[in-house]
Amino acid sequence: MNKAISRRGLLLAILLITAAAVSVAAYVVWTYTVQVTVQEAFEVSTNLPDQFDIYPGETKTYTISVKNHASAPLKAEIAWEEVENPNNVKYEVTIEPESQEIAPGATADFTVKIKVEADSPVGAFKLRFSVDREA
Repeated sequence: MNKAISRRGLLLAILLITAAAVSVAAYVVWTYTVQVTVQEAFEVSTNLPDQFDIYPGETKTYTISVKNHASAPLKAEIAWEEVENPNNVKYEVTIEPESQEIAPGATADFTVKIKVEADSPVGAFKLRFSVDREA
């Protein structure tokens, strides 16, 4: 009889624990997963064409515009580098201003001037421009 009581007691205890667990269990009725992507704060646009013709002694002027979508001021800097110049064309690139702080929601314009020297040989060259965000 002691064994029977022990088994009954054990079974009753298991039953009570199971009933208590079921009564406090929560059921998930809805879940939703969302991917969040943090975008670059700058939006860049330009009227620089992919290619253009220029004569010795001539200067072409273009604009690079940078909009700050962040909620804090950010400083942008325009950089450039020569990618190729097989004919050793003599030219000068100026960017004004080279950098500037842009207020939240504002757009800043950078003037790019590309001048080919009057005594330059003819030929093609490639330039690469970039916008860097200063920390």
